[in-house]
Amino acid sequence: MEKRTKEIEDIAKLDIYRDKKCGIPEVILAEGKEPKWVVKLLMGMAKATGIAIASRVDKECFEAIKRKRLKNFRLRHYATVLFTGTGGS
Repeated sequence: MEKRTKEIEDIAKLDIYRDKKCGIPEVILAEGKEPKWVVKLLMGMAKATGIAIASRVDKECFEAIKRKRLKNFRLRHYATVLFTGTGGS
């Protein structure tokens, strides 16, 4: 059986097939998490699925992501949503 989740250290288990079940990928809630954890989660999700989305991304977290130089990410300041990946426009 194919593994449906991806465990990222002891931080979280990501539902890497959520987009196939629900039509949208899992969104990582950044609020309350260490910025380095959010970076690891985004990298793990993007590697597994080609796309990663985080919500409630504060400035400190955004700066940590920016320092990692993740490609193709955008921050929508009004909604504090971060999107990264190869899919979408």
